[in-house]
Amino acid sequence: MHFTQRRFFWHFIMLAGLVLPYTTSAQLTNNLMIDGSALSMGNAVTADPPKVHSIHYNPAGLTRLKGRHLSVATTFVYSKVHTKWTAPDDYRIFASDDRERNPIVNGTWDDHNEQQGVLYVPGHGGKVIPKILPIPIGALPGWGFSINPPGSKFTFANAAYFQMAGGGDVENDDPMKYTALRNVMQRFTYLSPTVAYEVNDRLSIGLSIGLNHHGLYTRKRALSPNMLPGINEMIQDALCGPPDDRHGFALSFIYNPCGGNIGPFDEPGTVTIDLEDKLSTHWTVGVLWDATDWITLGVNYQSESNVKMVGTMDMQFNADWYNYYRQYRQSIYGALNADQFNTPHGLARERAKASLEFTFPQKFDIGISLKPHPRWKINIDAHWVDWSVWDQFEIHTDRDIEAFAAAMILRFDIFRPNLAKSQQHFKSTWSLGVGVEYKVNDRLKLRFGMENRPDSIDDAYAQSNAGLSDTILFGAGAEYKWDPESTMDFYVAYLESSRDIPANTSINANTDSLLNLATNPYAGLDIETGMSLLMWGVKYTKQW
Repeated sequence: MHFTQRRFFWHFIMLAGLVLPYTTSAQLTNNLMIDGSALSMGNAVTADPPKVHSIHYNPAGLTRLKGRHLSVATTFVYSKVHTKWTAPDDYRIFASDDRERNPIVNGTWDDHNEQQGVLYVPGHGGKVIPKILPIPIGALPGWGFSINPPGSKFTFANAAYFQMAGGGDVENDDPMKYTALRNVMQRFTYLSPTVAYEVNDRLSIGLSIGLNHHGLYTRKRALSPNMLPGINEMIQDALCGPPDDRHGFALSFIYNPCGGNIGPFDEPGTVTIDLEDKLSTHWTVGVLWDATDWITLGVNYQSESNVKMVGTMDMQFNADWYNYYRQYRQSIYGALNADQFNTPHGLARERAKASLEFTFPQKFDIGISLKPHPRWKINIDAHWVDWSVWDQFEIHTDRDIEAFAAAMILRFDIFRPNLAKSQQHFKSTWSLGVGVEYKVNDRLKLRFGMENRPDSIDDAYAQSNAGLSDTILFGAGAEYKWDPESTMDFYVAYLESSRDIPANTSINANTDSLLNLATNPYAGLDIETGMSLLMWGVKYTKQW
Protein backbone atom coordinates (compact mmCIF):
# COMPACT_ATOMS: atom_id res chain seq x y z
CA MET A 1 0.00 0.00 0.00
CA HIS A 2 2.75 2.43 0.88
CA PHE A 3 4.44 1.90 -2.47
CA THR A 4 1.16 2.44 -4.30
CA GLN A 5 0.57 5.74 -2.51
CA ARG A 6 4.12 6.81 -3.28
CA ARG A 7 3.44 6.32 -6.96
CA PHE A 8 0.47 8.65 -6.69
CA PHE A 9 2.58 11.28 -4.91
CA TRP A 10 4.96 11.57 -7.81
CA HIS A 11 1.94 12.09 -10.09
CA PHE A 12 0.90 15.03 -7.91
CA ILE A 13 4.37 16.53 -7.86
CA MET A 14 4.62 16.26 -11.61
CA LEU A 15 1.25 17.95 -12.04
CA ALA A 16 2.11 20.62 -9.49
CA GLY A 17 5.41 21.21 -11.26
CA LEU A 18 3.49 22.70 -14.14
CA VAL A 19 3.09 25.95 -12.22
CA LEU A 20 6.68 26.54 -11.16
CA PRO A 21 7.53 29.67 -13.12
CA TYR A 22 10.37 30.20 -15.51
CA THR A 23 12.36 33.38 -14.91
CA THR A 24 14.38 35.19 -17.50
CA SER A 25 18.05 35.86 -17.06
CA ALA A 26 18.02 39.08 -15.06
CA GLN A 27 21.47 40.37 -15.93
CA LEU A 28 20.76 39.65 -19.59
CA THR A 29 18.17 42.42 -19.90
CA ASN A 30 19.44 44.89 -17.31
CA ASN A 31 20.19 48.33 -18.87
CA LEU A 32 19.78 47.07 -22.45
CA MET A 33 16.43 48.55 -23.48
CA ILE A 34 16.63 52.08 -22.08
CA ASP A 35 18.93 54.33 -24.11
CA GLY A 36 20.94 53.59 -27.25
CA SER A 37 23.63 56.21 -26.73
CA ALA A 38 24.31 54.65 -23.31
CA LEU A 39 24.67 51.26 -25.00
CA SER A 40 27.19 52.67 -27.44
CA MET A 41 29.28 53.82 -24.46
CA GLY A 42 29.14 50.45 -22.71
CA ASN A 43 26.63 51.88 -20.20
CA ALA A 44 29.47 53.98 -18.75
CA VAL A 45 27.35 57.12 -18.45
CA THR A 46 26.84 57.77 -14.72
CA ALA A 47 29.15 60.80 -14.92
CA ASP A 48 28.03 61.65 -18.46
CA PRO A 49 24.26 60.98 -18.53
CA PRO A 50 22.50 60.67 -21.92
CA LYS A 51 20.22 63.67 -22.31
CA VAL A 52 16.58 63.02 -21.31
CA HIS A 53 17.29 59.47 -20.16
CA SER A 54 19.46 60.88 -17.44
CA ILE A 55 16.21 60.16 -15.60
CA HIS A 56 17.38 56.55 -15.22
CA TYR A 57 21.17 56.77 -15.34
CA ASN A 58 21.68 59.89 -13.19
CA PRO A 59 18.84 62.44 -12.90
CA ALA A 60 21.31 65.17 -11.92
CA GLY A 61 22.45 65.20 -15.56
CA LEU A 62 19.20 66.86 -16.63
CA THR A 63 20.58 70.24 -15.55
CA ARG A 64 22.78 70.13 -18.67
CA LEU A 65 19.66 70.38 -20.85
CA LYS A 66 18.75 74.04 -21.18
CA GLY A 67 15.35 74.97 -22.51
CA ARG A 68 12.88 72.28 -23.58
CA HIS A 69 13.84 68.94 -25.14
CA LEU A 70 11.84 66.10 -26.66
CA SER A 71 13.35 62.68 -27.34
CA VAL A 72 11.93 59.68 -29.23
CA ALA A 73 13.72 56.44 -29.98
CA THR A 74 13.27 52.98 -31.44
CA THR A 75 15.50 50.03 -30.66
CA PHE A 76 15.48 46.91 -32.82
CA VAL A 77 16.43 43.59 -31.29
CA TYR A 78 17.51 40.35 -32.96
CA SER A 79 18.38 37.30 -30.88
CA LYS A 80 19.83 33.99 -32.00
CA VAL A 81 19.43 31.09 -29.62
CA HIS A 82 20.60 27.51 -29.51
CA THR A 83 20.10 24.79 -26.93
CA LYS A 84 21.22 21.21 -27.41
CA TRP A 85 20.36 18.23 -25.20
CA THR A 86 22.47 15.07 -25.34
CA ALA A 87 22.35 11.83 -23.40
CA PRO A 88 25.66 10.82 -21.78
CA ASP A 89 26.96 7.29 -22.28
CA ASP A 90 25.56 6.15 -18.93
CA TYR A 91 22.13 7.73 -19.48
CA ARG A 92 19.37 5.68 -17.90
CA ILE A 93 16.26 6.94 -16.12
CA PHE A 94 14.43 3.65 -15.64
CA ALA A 95 15.05 1.24 -18.49
CA SER A 96 17.90 0.44 -20.86
CA ASP A 97 15.93 1.80 -23.83
CA ASP A 98 15.31 5.27 -22.32
CA ARG A 99 17.62 6.88 -24.88
CA GLU A 100 15.39 5.58 -27.68
CA ARG A 101 12.14 6.48 -25.88
CA ASN A 102 12.97 10.05 -24.86
CA PRO A 103 11.74 12.34 -27.68
CA ILE A 104 14.23 15.04 -26.64
CA VAL A 105 17.26 12.95 -27.68
CA ASN A 106 15.92 10.20 -29.94
CA GLY A 107 15.59 12.42 -33.01
CA THR A 108 11.85 13.14 -32.70
CA TRP A 109 12.56 16.82 -32.11
CA ASP A 110 15.38 19.07 -33.22
CA ASP A 111 17.52 21.29 -31.01
CA HIS A 112 16.12 24.61 -29.81
CA ASN A 113 17.21 27.07 -32.52
CA GLU A 114 14.48 29.66 -32.89
CA GLN A 115 12.03 31.66 -30.82
CA GLN A 116 9.83 34.68 -31.34
CA GLY A 117 10.07 37.73 -29.11
CA VAL A 118 7.27 38.30 -26.60
CA LEU A 119 6.01 41.44 -24.86
CA TYR A 120 3.56 41.67 -22.00
CA VAL A 121 0.48 43.67 -23.01
CA PRO A 122 -1.31 44.96 -19.88
CA GLY A 123 -4.62 43.21 -19.46
CA HIS A 124 -3.90 40.74 -22.27
CA GLY A 125 -0.83 38.77 -21.15
CA GLY A 126 2.16 37.73 -23.24
CA LYS A 127 1.86 38.48 -26.94
CA VAL A 128 4.28 37.54 -29.70
CA ILE A 129 5.99 40.52 -31.33
CA PRO A 130 5.00 40.54 -35.03
CA LYS A 131 7.82 39.81 -37.44
CA ILE A 132 9.07 42.86 -39.29
CA LEU A 133 11.14 40.69 -41.61
CA PRO A 134 11.28 36.90 -42.20
CA ILE A 135 13.77 36.78 -39.33
CA PRO A 136 12.55 37.43 -35.76
CA ILE A 137 13.27 41.11 -35.13
CA GLY A 138 11.47 43.06 -32.45
CA ALA A 139 11.12 46.83 -32.03
CA LEU A 140 10.90 48.63 -28.69
CA PRO A 141 9.93 52.32 -28.57
CA GLY A 142 10.87 54.94 -25.98
CA TRP A 143 10.26 58.63 -25.43
CA GLY A 144 10.85 61.46 -22.97
CA PHE A 145 10.99 65.21 -22.50
CA SER A 146 12.62 67.80 -20.24
CA ILE A 147 11.79 71.42 -19.38
CA ASN A 148 14.19 73.98 -17.95
CA PRO A 149 12.36 77.31 -17.45
CA PRO A 150 14.43 80.33 -18.58
CA GLY A 151 16.78 81.46 -15.83
CA SER A 152 15.77 78.61 -13.48
CA LYS A 153 18.12 76.20 -11.76
CA PHE A 154 15.42 73.52 -11.86
CA THR A 155 14.87 71.09 -14.70
CA PHE A 156 11.76 68.92 -14.88
CA ALA A 157 11.45 65.75 -16.97
CA ASN A 158 9.50 62.61 -17.70
CA ALA A 159 10.19 59.49 -19.80
CA ALA A 160 8.83 56.04 -20.62
CA TYR A 161 11.13 53.08 -21.17
CA PHE A 162 11.56 49.34 -20.70
CA GLN A 163 13.60 48.84 -17.56
CA MET A 164 13.56 45.09 -18.11
CA ALA A 165 12.17 42.93 -20.91
CA GLY A 166 12.90 39.38 -21.89
CA GLY A 167 11.01 36.35 -23.12
CA GLY A 168 10.30 34.03 -26.00
CA ASP A 169 7.74 31.86 -27.76
CA VAL A 170 8.54 28.38 -29.16
CA GLU A 171 6.68 25.77 -31.18
CA ASN A 172 5.08 22.63 -29.76
CA ASP A 173 7.80 20.43 -31.26
CA ASP A 174 10.56 22.34 -29.46
CA PRO A 175 11.95 20.63 -26.32
CA MET A 176 12.21 24.08 -24.72
CA LYS A 177 8.44 23.87 -24.17
CA TYR A 178 9.15 22.02 -20.92
CA THR A 179 10.79 25.19 -19.65
CA ALA A 180 8.35 27.57 -21.32
CA LEU A 181 6.20 27.48 -24.45
CA ARG A 182 5.72 31.21 -24.10
CA ASN A 183 7.22 33.40 -21.42
CA VAL A 184 7.89 37.02 -20.68
CA MET A 185 8.98 38.92 -17.59
CA GLN A 186 8.76 42.65 -18.17
CA ARG A 187 9.09 45.90 -16.25
CA PHE A 188 7.93 49.01 -18.07
CA THR A 189 8.32 52.50 -16.58
CA TYR A 190 5.37 54.42 -17.97
CA LEU A 191 5.83 57.59 -15.89
CA SER A 192 8.99 58.94 -14.26
CA PRO A 193 8.44 62.50 -12.97
CA THR A 194 11.88 63.93 -12.26
CA VAL A 195 13.37 67.12 -10.91
CA ALA A 196 17.02 68.16 -11.08
CA TYR A 197 18.61 71.17 -9.37
CA GLU A 198 21.82 72.97 -10.31
CA VAL A 199 23.39 73.78 -6.93
CA ASN A 200 26.21 75.74 -8.55
CA ASP A 201 28.27 75.71 -11.71
CA ARG A 202 29.95 72.43 -10.72
CA LEU A 203 27.39 70.51 -8.64
CA SER A 204 23.95 69.18 -9.57
CA ILE A 205 21.51 66.82 -7.87
CA GLY A 206 18.41 65.03 -9.13
CA LEU A 207 15.50 62.92 -7.95
CA SER A 208 13.19 60.71 -10.02
CA ILE A 209 10.09 58.74 -9.07
CA GLY A 210 9.33 55.75 -11.29
CA LEU A 211 5.82 54.39 -11.83
CA ASN A 212 6.10 50.93 -13.32
CA HIS A 213 4.00 48.14 -14.76
CA HIS A 214 5.41 44.67 -14.05
CA GLY A 215 4.09 41.69 -15.99
CA LEU A 216 4.81 37.95 -15.90
CA TYR A 217 3.33 35.47 -18.34
CA THR A 218 4.26 31.79 -18.57
CA ARG A 219 2.75 28.92 -20.50
CA LYS A 220 4.54 25.60 -20.25
CA ARG A 221 4.17 21.84 -20.49
CA ALA A 222 5.55 19.31 -18.04
CA LEU A 223 7.69 16.22 -18.38
CA SER A 224 9.11 14.12 -15.56
CA PRO A 225 11.70 11.53 -16.60
CA ASN A 226 12.10 9.62 -13.34
CA MET A 227 12.26 6.12 -11.91
CA LEU A 228 8.87 6.37 -10.17
CA PRO A 229 6.80 7.04 -13.32
CA GLY A 230 8.84 4.27 -14.95
CA ILE A 231 7.70 1.84 -12.26
CA ASN A 232 4.11 3.04 -12.71
CA GLU A 233 4.29 2.37 -16.44
CA MET A 234 5.73 -1.10 -15.81
CA ILE A 235 2.76 -1.93 -13.56
CA GLN A 236 0.36 -0.60 -16.17
CA ASP A 237 2.01 -2.72 -18.87
CA ALA A 238 1.66 -5.81 -16.68
CA LEU A 239 -1.96 -5.27 -15.64
CA CYS A 240 -3.51 -3.12 -18.38
CA GLY A 241 -1.76 -4.07 -21.62
CA PRO A 242 0.57 -2.03 -23.87
CA PRO A 243 0.41 1.81 -23.92
CA ASP A 244 -1.49 1.96 -27.21
CA ASP A 245 -4.16 -0.48 -25.96
CA ARG A 246 -4.78 0.10 -22.26
CA HIS A 247 -7.71 -1.90 -20.93
CA GLY A 248 -9.04 -3.15 -17.64
CA PHE A 249 -8.35 -6.50 -16.04
CA ALA A 250 -10.43 -8.94 -13.98
CA LEU A 251 -9.72 -7.36 -10.59
CA SER A 252 -9.80 -3.74 -11.70
CA PHE A 253 -12.87 -3.17 -9.54
CA ILE A 254 -10.54 -3.66 -6.56
CA TYR A 255 -7.58 -1.63 -7.84
CA ASN A 256 -7.61 0.11 -11.23
CA PRO A 257 -4.51 1.85 -12.65
CA CYS A 258 -5.72 1.48 -16.24
CA GLY A 259 -7.57 4.74 -16.83
CA GLY A 260 -4.76 6.38 -18.81
CA ASN A 261 -1.15 5.90 -19.78
CA ILE A 262 1.33 7.57 -17.44
CA GLY A 263 5.07 7.05 -17.92
CA PRO A 264 8.40 8.89 -17.64
CA PHE A 265 8.04 10.50 -21.08
CA ASP A 266 4.31 11.33 -21.02
CA GLU A 267 3.05 14.90 -20.64
CA PRO A 268 0.35 15.64 -18.04
CA GLY A 269 -0.88 18.92 -19.51
CA THR A 270 -0.35 22.65 -19.83
CA VAL A 271 -0.38 25.53 -17.38
CA THR A 272 -0.79 29.24 -18.07
CA ILE A 273 0.16 31.84 -15.46
CA ASP A 274 -0.74 35.48 -16.14
CA LEU A 275 0.25 38.00 -13.44
CA GLU A 276 0.71 41.76 -13.37
CA ASP A 277 1.28 44.68 -11.04
CA LYS A 278 -0.09 47.86 -12.57
CA LEU A 279 1.65 50.21 -10.15
CA SER A 280 5.03 49.44 -8.66
CA THR A 281 7.17 52.42 -7.63
CA HIS A 282 10.84 53.16 -7.14
CA TRP A 283 12.92 56.28 -6.65
CA THR A 284 16.28 57.30 -8.10
CA VAL A 285 18.68 59.91 -6.77
CA GLY A 286 21.83 61.14 -8.47
CA VAL A 287 24.71 63.56 -7.98
CA LEU A 288 26.94 65.06 -10.66
CA TRP A 289 30.10 66.97 -9.77
CA ASP A 290 32.50 68.68 -12.17
CA ALA A 291 35.63 68.33 -10.06
CA THR A 292 37.74 70.13 -12.66
CA ASP A 293 37.26 71.29 -16.23
CA TRP A 294 38.22 67.79 -17.44
CA ILE A 295 37.07 65.48 -14.61
CA THR A 296 33.43 64.79 -13.75
CA LEU A 297 32.22 62.38 -11.08
CA GLY A 298 28.75 60.83 -10.93
CA VAL A 299 26.90 58.75 -8.37
CA ASN A 300 23.46 57.21 -8.83
CA TYR A 301 21.25 55.06 -6.60
CA GLN A 302 17.95 53.42 -7.46
CA SER A 303 15.81 52.00 -4.68
CA GLU A 304 14.38 48.52 -4.54
CA SER A 305 10.74 48.16 -5.44
CA ASN A 306 8.00 46.01 -3.94
CA VAL A 307 6.14 44.15 -6.67
CA LYS A 308 2.72 42.67 -5.86
CA MET A 309 1.41 40.80 -8.87
CA VAL A 310 -2.07 39.35 -9.17
CA GLY A 311 -3.74 37.37 -11.91
CA THR A 312 -4.76 33.85 -12.82
CA MET A 313 -3.41 30.32 -13.03
CA ASP A 314 -5.02 27.86 -15.44
CA MET A 315 -4.04 24.16 -15.44
CA GLN A 316 -5.42 21.95 -18.23
CA PHE A 317 -4.70 18.23 -18.11
CA ASN A 318 -4.47 15.62 -20.84
CA ALA A 319 -7.16 12.95 -21.00
CA ASP A 320 -4.76 10.17 -19.95
CA TRP A 321 -4.08 11.99 -16.71
CA TYR A 322 -7.53 12.88 -15.53
CA ASN A 323 -9.01 9.53 -16.65
CA TYR A 324 -6.33 7.75 -14.65
CA TYR A 325 -7.52 9.34 -11.40
CA ARG A 326 -11.21 9.02 -12.22
CA GLN A 327 -10.99 5.27 -12.73
CA TYR A 328 -8.67 4.80 -9.78
CA ARG A 329 -11.21 6.49 -7.48
CA GLN A 330 -13.95 4.21 -8.80
CA SER A 331 -12.11 1.12 -7.57
CA ILE A 332 -12.58 -0.18 -4.03
CA TYR A 333 -8.99 0.59 -3.10
CA GLY A 334 -9.26 4.12 -4.47
CA ALA A 335 -12.57 4.80 -2.77
CA LEU A 336 -11.11 3.81 0.60
CA ASN A 337 -7.79 5.60 0.33
CA ALA A 338 -8.08 8.49 -2.14
CA ASP A 339 -9.35 11.16 0.26
CA GLN A 340 -6.94 10.07 2.98
CA PHE A 341 -4.03 11.01 0.72
CA ASN A 342 -5.69 13.98 -1.07
CA THR A 343 -5.74 12.12 -4.37
CA PRO A 344 -7.08 14.35 -7.20
CA HIS A 345 -10.61 13.70 -8.39
CA GLY A 346 -9.56 13.70 -12.03
CA LEU A 347 -10.47 17.24 -12.99
CA ALA A 348 -9.78 18.13 -16.60
CA ARG A 349 -9.05 21.71 -15.60
CA GLU A 350 -8.18 23.68 -12.47
CA ARG A 351 -8.32 27.47 -12.32
CA ALA A 352 -7.51 29.85 -9.51
CA LYS A 353 -6.66 33.43 -8.81
CA ALA A 354 -2.93 33.70 -8.18
CA SER A 355 -0.51 36.20 -6.69
CA LEU A 356 3.24 36.68 -6.53
CA GLU A 357 5.12 39.16 -4.36
CA PHE A 358 8.83 39.87 -4.69
CA THR A 359 11.36 42.68 -4.55
CA PHE A 360 12.77 44.27 -7.68
CA PRO A 361 16.43 44.85 -6.80
CA GLN A 362 18.12 48.08 -5.87
CA LYS A 363 21.16 49.26 -7.83
CA PHE A 364 24.11 51.57 -7.34
CA ASP A 365 26.27 53.24 -10.00
CA ILE A 366 29.44 55.27 -9.73
CA GLY A 367 31.43 56.70 -12.59
CA ILE A 368 34.05 59.13 -13.77
CA SER A 369 34.24 61.03 -17.05
CA LEU A 370 37.65 62.27 -18.22
CA LYS A 371 38.30 64.75 -21.00
CA PRO A 372 42.09 64.71 -21.50
CA HIS A 373 41.76 66.41 -24.90
CA PRO A 374 39.08 68.71 -26.37
CA ARG A 375 38.17 65.96 -28.87
CA TRP A 376 38.38 62.92 -26.56
CA LYS A 377 36.22 61.76 -23.69
CA ILE A 378 36.75 58.60 -21.60
CA ASN A 379 34.07 57.26 -19.25
CA ILE A 380 34.56 54.54 -16.63
CA ASP A 381 31.67 53.11 -14.59
CA ALA A 382 31.01 50.47 -11.94
CA HIS A 383 27.50 49.08 -11.45
CA TRP A 384 26.10 46.99 -8.61
CA VAL A 385 22.71 45.25 -8.75
CA ASP A 386 21.31 43.36 -5.78
CA TRP A 387 19.95 40.35 -7.66
CA SER A 388 20.37 38.23 -4.52
CA VAL A 389 16.90 39.36 -3.38
CA TRP A 390 15.61 36.90 -6.00
CA ASP A 391 16.22 33.89 -3.78
CA GLN A 392 12.91 32.24 -4.57
CA PHE A 393 9.50 33.09 -5.99
CA GLU A 394 6.29 32.01 -4.28
CA ILE A 395 3.03 31.73 -6.18
CA HIS A 396 -0.05 31.79 -3.94
CA THR A 397 -3.53 30.75 -5.04
CA ASP A 398 -6.86 31.84 -3.58
CA ARG A 399 -7.96 28.24 -3.03
CA ASP A 400 -6.38 24.85 -2.42
CA ILE A 401 -5.15 23.03 -5.51
CA GLU A 402 -5.57 19.26 -5.44
CA ALA A 403 -2.17 18.55 -6.93
CA PHE A 404 -0.42 20.89 -4.47
CA ALA A 405 -2.09 19.33 -1.44
CA ALA A 406 -0.82 15.86 -2.28
CA ALA A 407 2.56 16.92 -3.70
CA MET A 408 3.64 18.44 -0.39
CA ILE A 409 3.78 14.91 1.10
CA LEU A 410 7.09 14.41 -0.72
CA ARG A 411 8.11 18.03 -1.41
CA PHE A 412 7.02 19.90 1.69
CA ASP A 413 9.83 22.39 1.05
CA ILE A 414 8.25 23.84 -2.11
CA PHE A 415 4.54 22.96 -1.95
CA ARG A 416 1.53 23.74 0.21
CA PRO A 417 -2.14 23.29 -0.77
CA ASN A 418 -2.23 26.90 -2.02
CA LEU A 419 1.46 27.62 -2.57
CA ALA A 420 4.25 26.67 -5.02
CA LYS A 421 7.84 27.87 -4.65
CA SER A 422 10.44 28.28 -7.38
CA GLN A 423 14.01 28.27 -6.09
CA GLN A 424 16.28 30.73 -7.94
CA HIS A 425 19.21 31.82 -5.72
CA PHE A 426 20.36 34.69 -7.92
CA LYS A 427 23.67 36.40 -7.15
CA SER A 428 24.33 40.13 -6.81
CA THR A 429 26.72 41.44 -9.45
CA TRP A 430 29.33 44.14 -9.98
CA SER A 431 29.97 45.12 -13.59
CA LEU A 432 32.50 47.49 -15.14
CA GLY A 433 31.88 49.64 -18.21
CA VAL A 434 34.25 51.74 -20.30
CA GLY A 435 33.25 54.15 -23.05
CA VAL A 436 35.19 56.42 -25.41
CA GLU A 437 33.84 59.36 -27.40
CA TYR A 438 35.70 61.17 -30.20
CA LYS A 439 34.51 64.55 -31.46
CA VAL A 440 35.16 64.60 -35.20
CA ASN A 441 33.83 68.14 -35.65
CA ASP A 442 31.10 70.40 -34.29
CA ARG A 443 28.43 68.14 -35.79
CA LEU A 444 29.68 64.57 -35.46
CA LYS A 445 30.74 62.46 -32.46
CA LEU A 446 31.80 58.81 -32.59
CA ARG A 447 31.43 56.41 -29.67
CA PHE A 448 32.62 52.98 -28.62
CA GLY A 449 32.13 51.10 -25.37
CA MET A 450 32.43 47.78 -23.56
CA GLU A 451 30.84 46.38 -20.41
CA ASN A 452 31.52 43.11 -18.66
CA ARG A 453 28.26 41.54 -17.51
CA PRO A 454 28.82 38.93 -14.77
CA ASP A 455 26.49 35.98 -14.41
CA SER A 456 23.68 36.51 -11.91
CA ILE A 457 22.51 32.88 -12.01
CA ASP A 458 23.93 30.15 -9.78
CA ASP A 459 24.88 27.16 -11.97
CA ALA A 460 23.21 24.81 -9.49
CA TYR A 461 19.85 26.51 -10.24
CA ALA A 462 20.30 27.37 -13.92
CA GLN A 463 17.45 26.61 -16.31
CA SER A 464 17.88 25.21 -19.79
CA ASN A 465 17.49 28.59 -21.47
CA ALA A 466 19.86 30.49 -19.16
CA GLY A 467 22.24 30.89 -22.11
CA LEU A 468 24.05 34.04 -21.10
CA SER A 469 26.52 33.53 -18.31
CA ASP A 470 29.54 35.84 -17.96
CA THR A 471 29.61 37.96 -21.09
CA ILE A 472 30.83 41.25 -22.56
CA LEU A 473 28.64 43.89 -24.19
CA PHE A 474 30.17 45.72 -27.17
CA GLY A 475 28.62 48.98 -28.29
CA ALA A 476 29.29 51.60 -30.94
CA GLY A 477 27.46 54.64 -32.24
CA ALA A 478 27.48 58.17 -33.49
CA GLU A 479 25.77 61.44 -32.67
CA TYR A 480 25.03 63.82 -35.53
CA LYS A 481 23.90 67.38 -34.92
CA TRP A 482 21.30 67.86 -37.61
CA ASP A 483 20.81 71.55 -36.88
CA PRO A 484 21.32 73.82 -33.83
CA GLU A 485 18.20 72.34 -32.17
CA SER A 486 18.23 68.70 -33.33
CA THR A 487 20.50 65.68 -32.86
CA MET A 488 20.33 62.12 -34.13
CA ASP A 489 21.92 59.23 -32.25
CA PHE A 490 22.69 56.01 -34.11
CA TYR A 491 23.83 52.96 -32.20
CA VAL A 492 24.52 49.25 -32.36
CA ALA A 493 25.36 46.78 -29.59
CA TYR A 494 26.20 43.07 -29.49
CA LEU A 495 26.78 40.38 -26.90
CA GLU A 496 26.92 36.61 -26.82
CA SER A 497 27.59 33.88 -24.33
CA SER A 498 26.96 30.24 -23.58
CA ARG A 499 26.48 27.89 -20.67
CA ASP A 500 27.10 24.18 -20.22
CA ILE A 501 24.96 22.31 -17.71
CA PRO A 502 26.35 18.79 -17.29
CA ALA A 503 23.88 16.08 -16.34
CA ASN A 504 22.71 16.09 -12.72
CA THR A 505 24.10 19.54 -11.85
CA SER A 506 21.04 21.85 -11.84
CA ILE A 507 17.93 21.23 -9.75
CA ASN A 508 15.96 23.47 -12.14
CA ALA A 509 16.87 21.54 -15.28
CA ASN A 510 18.52 18.12 -15.29
CA THR A 511 18.89 16.48 -11.88
CA ASP A 512 17.90 12.81 -11.85
CA SER A 513 16.48 12.28 -8.36
CA LEU A 514 13.39 10.60 -6.98
CA LEU A 515 12.23 13.89 -5.47
CA ASN A 516 13.25 16.31 -8.24
CA LEU A 517 10.21 15.65 -10.38
CA ALA A 518 8.65 19.07 -10.78
CA THR A 519 11.60 21.11 -12.05
CA ASN A 520 13.77 18.67 -14.01
CA PRO A 521 12.24 17.86 -17.41
CA TYR A 522 15.70 17.12 -18.80
CA ALA A 523 16.80 14.75 -16.02
CA GLY A 524 20.09 13.02 -16.73
CA LEU A 525 20.84 15.00 -19.91
CA ASP A 526 23.78 17.25 -20.75
CA ILE A 527 22.63 20.73 -21.79
CA GLU A 528 24.56 23.16 -23.97
CA THR A 529 22.82 26.50 -24.38
CA GLY A 530 23.81 29.85 -25.79
CA MET A 531 22.49 33.14 -27.11
CA SER A 532 23.66 36.08 -29.14
CA LEU A 533 21.89 39.43 -29.05
CA LEU A 534 22.16 42.22 -31.63
CA MET A 535 20.55 45.60 -30.97
CA TRP A 536 20.51 48.69 -33.11
CA GLY A 537 18.43 51.82 -33.39
CA VAL A 538 18.08 55.54 -33.63
CA LYS A 539 17.17 58.33 -31.21
CA TYR A 540 16.00 61.80 -32.19
CA THR A 541 16.26 64.70 -29.73
CA LYS A 542 14.73 68.08 -30.49
CA GLN A 543 15.04 71.32 -28.59
CA TRP A 544 11.72 73.13 -28.80
